[in-house]
Amino acid sequence: MRIPGLTSWLLLAPLLAVAAGISRPQAQTGKPIDDLCADRAESRRQRHCEVREDSIAGQHAIDLDPGRNGSVRVRGWERPEVHLRARVEAYAETQSRARELASAVQVTTTAGRVRSDGPMTLDGEHWATSFYLDVPRNVRLAINTHNGGISLEELSGTAMMRAVNGGITLRRVGGDLKGQTRNGGIRVELAGARWEGTGLDVETRNGGVRLTLPADYSAELETGTVNGRVDIDFPVLI
Repeated sequence: MRIPGLTSWLLLAPLLAVAAGISRPQAQTGKPIDDLCADRAESRRQRHCEVREDSIAGQHAIDLDPGRNGSVRVRGWERPEVHLRARVEAYAETQSRARELASAVQVTTTAGRVRSDGPMTLDGEHWATSFYLDVPRNVRLAINTHNGGISLEELSGTAMMRAVNGGITLRRVGGDLKGQTRNGGIRVELAGARWEGTGLDVETRNGGVRLTLPADYSAELETGTVNGRVDIDFPVLI
């Protein structure tokens, strides 16, 4: 449903029932653990950051919610298992208090549900958990974030994405993807000759949409905006 006066959206569907495959990237390597903790916002508070790793086997569907603060980034790979890195950050008046808050944050992976839960905080304190996952390309995803963005790369499965305050970024994807954000932009970068899968349906209530695709990309495209702008970037062949 489109809400008059509030939304920008992008709909994309394949023109043919049989579609070409997604172009495959070079071998992927994630950021080193130290680099994940190097990414930080400026803060006058003391910060403690740690990265926790886990592997999830035998799951074809993953449900992700990092909690009140935190983003989710998911990349497809050729392996059958799911690899999770959770970055846990805490900010407080002292380093010891920040470390105490971070140690109280629990990251759980049960039956494909990945969750983060943490302690109550005092004024001027907060904690955040961000999820970084490598998953099979055709996995089924459900992702919810509250204050943080969502990013998908090299996937061709099914995904339902919902963000409250944060953008949605999609790179070299296919499948059946649906998403919405209340406050944040949408960026889509496509590769290959055409969409592989059912289609793409994403919208934002407050933010713009930017689509980048090859000059010979074949798909049925619908875009619209009321509160935001839509930019489509593709090479012009002369």
